[in-house]
Amino acid sequence: MAAFGDVIKNIFYIFLLLQIAPVIIKSLRTNYNDILTTKTKLGVITVTGTLSTASTTLKSIKKIFEDPSIKGVFLKVDSPGGVAGTSQTIFREINYFKNLYPKYVICFVENVAASGGFYVACAADYIIASPSAFIGSIGSYIQHPFFKDFIEKHNIKYEIIKSGKFKGAGSPFLELTPEQTAHFQSITDDTYKQFVRDVALHRPNVPADPKIWAEGKIFTGEQALALKLIDEVGSPSNALKIFREKGHFEGDIEWVKPGKKQGFLQALFDQDAGNDDEPTYLHSWMKTICTFLETRYSSHIRY
Repeated sequence: MAAFGDVIKNIFYIFLLLQIAPVIIKSLRTNYNDILTTKTKLGVITVTGTLSTASTTLKSIKKIFEDPSIKGVFLKVDSPGGVAGTSQTIFREINYFKNLYPKYVICFVENVAASGGFYVACAADYIIASPSAFIGSIGSYIQHPFFKDFIEKHNIKYEIIKSGKFKGAGSPFLELTPEQTAHFQSITDDTYKQFVRDVALHRPNVPADPKIWAEGKIFTGEQALALKLIDEVGSPSNALKIFREKGHFEGDIEWVKPGKKQGFLQALFDQDAGNDDEPTYLHSWMKTICTFLETRYSSHIRY
């Protein structure tokens, strides 16, 4: 009877194990997915909105390229451009780190990569855009708001003391002289040449005559494809396909986005709560307002 009892007991344990084993395995897969599943890490760099400062983006670029476990970079651009120096800085930083730590970079444009936004996109090895996305607007300009008439109309007195005939040029309280206007024109011409040169270098299949694809012209994604300003019209899924083809990646993709997550209240009030890559919400909000006023009413070169 004892032997029979042991058999029944063993059958019970086997039956119990068969019942709970799938639950245990599922739990292990859920909680230790990174261990049980082969994944390829792809870094994500996001460039959106008006480009006025590059500091946070530069930190993300450095982190992603210096991480040896990250095999490729997905550059998401959705920007109409902005200050020329910011656009060029991001563009050059991506190329700098690509040379140090070679990684394949694919850019996806959902809505717009115009002017400085397209400048940044050109740092990628492959550009994909939605068919109706705005692409191009390759050009540069300086805007000069002028408040002198408004101030005088309201009987506001002001005085500017300066040295040098070009000092103060671009001030909203001073009219530009013909010489100053010519000087600003030479600046925009030079930055425009830099833009055209870099696009032609990184998009070598565009038509030889830049008048066809530059001069501030804007194109749809399909038009840009015909001009070889981009490589493909599609969606992020097309980017994954290219990544797999170029890198022979296997398994699932793990997207790596630099930056430490914080709670809302912590991020709102604690300037030192996380790493210094992410500004607090209040800081970011105030900075956005100040940046808008600065860029809107000052004579920056803009792409």
